[in-house]
Amino acid sequence: MGRRNPMTDVELVEDDGPDPAPDTGVPPHALRAPGASDPSHRTRRRVLRIGAALVAVLVAGAIAGQAVVTARDRARLAALAEQPGVLRPLDGPPRVLWSRADEWVGRTTARTDDGLLVGVREDPDGVVVVQALDAADGHVAWEVELIGAADVLPVAEDASHYRYGGSCREHGTDEDLLVCMADNGAGVFTGTVTERLPPTVRRLVLLDARDGSVVADLSDAVPGSPEHRSFATVGDLVVLCDTDGTGALVRAVARDGTVAWRTTFTFEPTERQGGAFVMPLADGVVVLTPGEARLLDAAGATLRTVPLGPDDIMWNASEDVLVLGTDTGRAALTRDGDTVSVTRARTTLVRGTGDDVTVPGTWVGTTVDDGSVPGLVLTTDSTGLHAWGRDGAALWSFDERSTSTVAVLAGRVHIATMTKIVTLDGRTGTEQWRADELFLESGFETDGRHLVAVTSPSGTAPAREIVAFGAADGDVAWRTPLPTGVDGFFVTSGLLVGYSYESSGSTVTVLG
Repeated sequence: MGRRNPMTDVELVEDDGPDPAPDTGVPPHALRAPGASDPSHRTRRRVLRIGAALVAVLVAGAIAGQAVVTARDRARLAALAEQPGVLRPLDGPPRVLWSRADEWVGRTTARTDDGLLVGVREDPDGVVVVQALDAADGHVAWEVELIGAADVLPVAEDASHYRYGGSCREHGTDEDLLVCMADNGAGVFTGTVTERLPPTVRRLVLLDARDGSVVADLSDAVPGSPEHRSFATVGDLVVLCDTDGTGALVRAVARDGTVAWRTTFTFEPTERQGGAFVMPLADGVVVLTPGEARLLDAAGATLRTVPLGPDDIMWNASEDVLVLGTDTGRAALTRDGDTVSVTRARTTLVRGTGDDVTVPGTWVGTTVDDGSVPGLVLTTDSTGLHAWGRDGAALWSFDERSTSTVAVLAGRVHIATMTKIVTLDGRTGTEQWRADELFLESGFETDGRHLVAVTSPSGTAPAREIVAFGAADGDVAWRTPLPTGVDGFFVTSGLLVGYSYESSGSTVTVLG
């Protein structure tokens, strides 16, 4: 039953007074005692008072409702800001905060609650340092040396080579803790052959993200091995994976340096891949080898193994799914050379529970996905972009094959090409808005409310600009000229970072 208009109840109050007096021909005021008020006036005042109270209640309810919506939107944006590649909210055109004459900022992997950008700097001479910069002005807040000059393996000055270096990331459940690993290994190019210089020093440390102090040195737990190494974090464990090219050694190290569990298995190396690599997956890890993907739980037990063919590619490992597939079609030929069938590109979502889904087309990754369209899978083929449900059911298709950026926000799928941005309903594929003739240079970035892009000069924009489109309606929220000397931008640790390439080297410019 529908709700009644509140004014219906208010109008009933007028009937609560005394019954009208009979028509005696005497004016109504003559029937009242001296000093008595008019009952109709009392009724009208009562109505006005009740009506005013109802209006106040309705206004207060509207304000409270708006507050709930605002709080909900604020919570959504806060959760979104935790994803890598998402901008901190931009309420207006950004300004230049500071510049730095190298690309190190692009390799930062964490941003602390104190506003520090943390990453591993690998110097040309082989020294490896974990460094934290203040995002507000770019000054070095702290740094910790992992591989010192005395431990650097010597390489001929004129030899073309690379250093293994290191990496650093947030550690499990402790927001103020970083786990960093580095070694002094190197590779030297000799003609068409790469000579590997196996590491003699390896470091694995836990750092306090606020000041860089060493909380724990876990280097003794790092297995010595001459080839590949990788690591992931699962809860409070650091999971290490090493291989000598024929076998994988996986071990989980606790914060006190003890080994919580370990497992080993062999594999056959191929030309495309000679080692094993570990990546986080839900509440465990996946170990990728040339012949299979092995899913392990948080205790190191094998949940399942998934065979990998020679053309299989690992596209992505997200929180709960490993995306495997191919990127090209393959033709099956008869003996006389006639094509009898074509196997198109395919995408398989692999889960620990075993409910895998395989759909046609090459997987399309999203730069940002806030989870507002649960289970959405996007693929592309020669006919366009296709959306699939978690169970593999076809949802919708869109006639666009070339996409530079795809993001899922608040139930919408935003698609950028070189010339336009199109926004579709994530569940139905219905077009909601589009902006044409943009001459986009590199897709868009987002803070959850805006799609921020660099546009090339056109008839309506004589210079390169940074433009922010409203994600909900496509309206231009603001636009500003691209800073002088900036060729483009990317997002790292919530910051909009401009970059430029010059003969003397590269420069990054932090905007905010």
